[in-house]
Amino acid sequence: MDPSGVQSAPLQRGLVAWTRRIVRICELALLTLAISVVWFVGLPFTFGNPRRRRVLRKRVFQFWSRTALRICRVHLVVRGELPTDAGFFVANHLGYLDILVIEAAFDATFVSMKEIENWPVIGAMARQFGTIFIERGHKRDIPVANRSMSAALERGEIVVLFPEGRHSRGTGVLPFRTALLEPAASSGRAVAWGVIHYATGPDDPPAACAIPWVGNTFARQALVMLALSRIEARLDIGSDIVRSPDRKHIAAATRAHILAHFEPLAAT
Repeated sequence: MDPSGVQSAPLQRGLVAWTRRIVRICELALLTLAISVVWFVGLPFTFGNPRRRRVLRKRVFQFWSRTALRICRVHLVVRGELPTDAGFFVANHLGYLDILVIEAAFDATFVSMKEIENWPVIGAMARQFGTIFIERGHKRDIPVANRSMSAALERGEIVVLFPEGRHSRGTGVLPFRTALLEPAASSGRAVAWGVIHYATGPDDPPAACAIPWVGNTFARQALVMLALSRIEARLDIGSDIVRSPDRKHIAAATRAHILAHFEPLAAT
């Protein structure tokens, strides 16, 4: 039992569950292979042209994200639009599915845990798509990540942060860590925010058990999600932005906005 009182979903058994897993894994593998070929074939044509590189990344990463969601039977609804002057985007964090949901809505550069960098295939793709990695709990990595974020901003990219620093159970919003918001404070860039929510099909385990990755290995939680009949994903993008020279104020203000619109995941 998780400390939050939400129990992890049991691994679904039976022919239907395993058929879904096998078919979706094969489809995701073929998709990733095809996208990798397109990326590496197109890459030489972008050398010396950062704008062309960004266009290629956007098209490839967004196509991969949107198609992967369809394969996993994730129905995404996006409410609101990203403010045009946003430099940063922050949201609550429930699992790795959040990255596909956000990228499907708009092109972005993500700040992510360094452990992902070493994952087969996914790690290589994340590096190619410009993900900024940081070692969780290692303060010495923060200045390096902040410089990488500043460089991404200068290139005109939207930087996505999950200030909770780790996945939550979906029953609430964890306190925001402020260190990685320093580039937003020092640059005066606008910080937009959004709220992510999930629901599962009527015959599936409840979302609070099946979606968050807390307390599970990547492989086990992936097997849980790949057996679901349907996932309803929603991304609510706020229309107002936060701008401040104080990173603690940015953290408090964006978290307050997210809390005001947050809906706990169903646990039963």
